[in-house]
Amino acid sequence: MRPSEIVDRARQAFGEGSANRAVELAGHVIERYPRHASARLVRALAAEAAGELDQALEDLRFVTSAEPLNAPAAAATARIFKRRDDGARAQDEARRVVELVPDVADNDSLESALDILGVDADALPMTPGVFARIHLRTGWPGTAERYARRALDDEPDRIDIRLTLAEALWQLNRLSLCEEQCTIIFDRANDCVRAAVMLAHVLAERGRMAEGQDLLGRAGEIDPEYLEARQMLAQLEIHRLVLPEAPQIDVPTSLRPADESPEPAPTPAAEAAPAAVEPLPDAQPAETEVPPESEPDGAAFTQIDWARELIRREDWREAERVLREMVEDDELSQTDVDALLEEAADAPALAAAAWRLLGDFRMRTHRPQAAAEAYLRAASAQEAADG
Repeated sequence: MRPSEIVDRARQAFGEGSANRAVELAGHVIERYPRHASARLVRALAAEAAGELDQALEDLRFVTSAEPLNAPAAAATARIFKRRDDGARAQDEARRVVELVPDVADNDSLESALDILGVDADALPMTPGVFARIHLRTGWPGTAERYARRALDDEPDRIDIRLTLAEALWQLNRLSLCEEQCTIIFDRANDCVRAAVMLAHVLAERGRMAEGQDLLGRAGEIDPEYLEARQMLAQLEIHRLVLPEAPQIDVPTSLRPADESPEPAPTPAAEAAPAAVEPLPDAQPAETEVPPESEPDGAAFTQIDWARELIRREDWREAERVLREMVEDDELSQTDVDALLEEAADAPALAAAAWRLLGDFRMRTHRPQAAAEAYLRAASAQEAADG
């Protein structure tokens, strides 16, 4: 199982109130990858819930250094400062969450930030930082650069805004200016994965491949599947960096989520099969486990079929997780993924998430105008859901 899949199970366990199981699962990943940012975030949230605020802050400081655009980490930091009666720092972190709106995927972070600020979403001003992120996400890096520079004139210490500026310059292929911004970012957030990926690309383009690969490897200590790197480098027509295959780690049976389906009982035919028959040596397990009763006779049950089955069952949480995996899978047909996400958006409970994922997928496949339309539909669907 990939580390990210285990972390997803940890998040699910935490969301369902099983904090101990969440910590066990996250800890299993951290034991193998001590600098795994997503696992450290789960552990931080569990520590916050348990009132272990010092331990939570230690993990959160690392996560925000590695991922300055991580809204849940910023929201948790704001809540902890509020509990410690540090109102000024709590409000600073809460404002940062609000300005990450284009990248915020969960309502909980935004709601907790608004609660700390004591305002409604409708009362929030559209700041240059917000405009910068919107334009960057919708394929207008030149406009994003202008808004980011304007935002930094007011708040030069905002690493999240500086990272937005660096990414805009990187997309514009202004690599020397991007390198300058990444150097400044590393002075304040020397674990920043996205800055490391951009700088590794810059070094590789200058023929300094060994240095670029070394820097990419350091980012891999934090994101061992190179999920951020793959997403970013997919925007380029060509690059020279080499990304290793995603690692797999074992999960002890005792750490499996309680809802994981047991192995099906053997059928009479299977019991009668000759003992000498063995699986082919090069056979690979399917990425998504599909209950045998769902398989159509004589046909391979694909990941797309499984997503549709989950939607039919109204298993919205698992459906969204599978859809997110498909958006990040470079092997799937672009047409099939587009069609599935549009189908998923017909379900009101999935509409906002499906349109947002479709926007992300269209950005990854170099269709910024179509992505912008999807993001607008996501915003409309979210407004309708919030009612």
